[in-house]
Amino acid sequence: HISQLAIIERIDPRKDVDGFHPYNLGRLADRMPLMRPCTPHGVIKLLDHIGIAYKSAHAVGIGAIKYADLCNDRIKDYVFSFDRMLSFDGNTAPYLQNAYVRIRSIFRKGDPSEANPDPAAIVVAAAEERALVLELLGFERAVVDVAETLQPHRLCTFLFNLATAFTRFYEACPVLKAEDPAVRRSRLA
Repeated sequence: HISQLAIIERIDPRKDVDGFHPYNLGRLADRMPLMRPCTPHGVIKLLDHIGIAYKSAHAVGIGAIKYADLCNDRIKDYVFSFDRMLSFDGNTAPYLQNAYVRIRSIFRKGDPSEANPDPAAIVVAAAEERALVLELLGFERAVVDVAETLQPHRLCTFLFNLATAFTRFYEACPVLKAEDPAVRRSRLA
């Protein structure tokens, strides 16, 4: 959605999402086949997509600024850079948001009844699974540490390490496409 909004702004640089004319939307639909209107109310549908993209882009931008401020130690200076804050690489909000979206996607596509909440049935076989589990086990200590020291950047560091471990797990260990149903249930738990 964010890239679609960027394409829309390149075609028509006006920032007012409601100000797009059907003529411009038609030219836009020709350039973006996935968003081509498919109903008599296609223009309205396209405007809905634009509104969602705009809201998503706004949320990512605000989150990026807030996270950039929190992830630095309060007694140290940092350089304010939108390019750095909005990067999908490194200790940034978009990187964490991307990991969150992947997690939500797994749960949205997976069958909730397939998850096995029985701790005895959870099998940690791959190295990436083990690394993720070890990171998750550090959550309580991270929260207590932040509460005792009043340094929120420590929680940001924990979350970045957790997102990194999850990304490695996600890339190496299929969850929904695991061949063994027991492994799939274990990973969903």
